[in-house]
Amino acid sequence: MKKIAYAKYGIFLLSDKAMFRYAELCGFNLVKDEETKNFYSEYVDPENLFSEDDIPRDSLKLIQVIEELDGEASDKYSCVDIVCIPVNAKWSVEERTDFKGEVIKYK
Repeated sequence: MKKIAYAKYGIFLLSDKAMFRYAELCGFNLVKDEETKNFYSEYVDPENLFSEDDIPRDSLKLIQVIEELDGEASDKYSCVDIVCIPVNAKWSVEERTDFKGEVIKYK
């Protein structure tokens, strides 16, 4: 089985703690602009904007962060979780239109 991350409800947003832990595991410096609340890799510059969308949902480091932090991995507007799927399955993650989480679609 393979693990992938998704939002049980809300949209896929990680907590600040999870974002910083992910960057630490990946070996890069993450900076948060407190005014805009955006994250940047290395230093604040539009070219270095970094968000959850930049992280593959099947990233082993992302899965590790979610498992380590448990409930603290989620932003206040989401509930991030892990689901197991068959290793060879082709899949995608789609947001529900009602913002009540995401759906794992098999292709």
